Amino acid sequence: MKTTETIKVVPARYPMRTAGAIVALFVLAVIIQSVAFNPRWEWGVFARWFFDPVILSGLGQTLLLTLIGTLLSVVFGGLLALARLSSSWLLNSLAWGYIWLFRSLPLIVVLIILYNFSYLYDTLAIGIPFTSVQWGSFATINVLGQFSTAVVGLTLVQSAYTAEIIRGGFLGVDHGQYEAAAALGLPAWRRTLRIILPQALR
Repeated sequence: MKTTETIKVVPARYPMRTAGAIVALFVLAVIIQSVAFNPRWEWGVFARWFFDPVILSGLGQTLLLTLIGTLLSVVFGGLLALARLSSSWLLNSLAWGYIWLFRSLPLIVVLIILYNFSYLYDTLAIGIPFTSVQWGSFATINVLGQFSTAVVGLTLVQSAYTAEIIRGGFLGVDHGQYEAAAALGLPAWRRTLRIILPQALR
């Protein structure tokens, strides 16, 4: 006669982890109590100034700048990452130089240069380079205002960091995926967009 033996599953215990969590909660409670109930923080004054219309307007501008700068840097950083991974030495070198430069420069320096860009170049023109053909010309001071300067500066700097993040994602995809996509006869742009990019984004 066959008997079945009941296996008792005993969960693993981690007493040091529990003790560490208790100490961390105690420290957090002390910090919250110290900040919340100390009258010298003057939370009433903080609330009055924080909810002032000028402060809220500035907060809205900051959030909008962050959103626009992030979206543009993802697009531009993606193109930089593709150029960095390109087999063309020229594209690779230009992308590497851009990423190196803008990761080295502080954001405030980039913003100061852009804010004074109208001093360096009076006008910005659209046309054929190295010829006199121009389709449009604009005064630089009218194109690069305060908000647009901040957007351009944030995009230029953030795209350098975003490019390296995206490049790391591409390098993290197993090389067999590239070979399998090539074996299916897909063109390079379709392999990148349909097979490699979704995995790199994850």
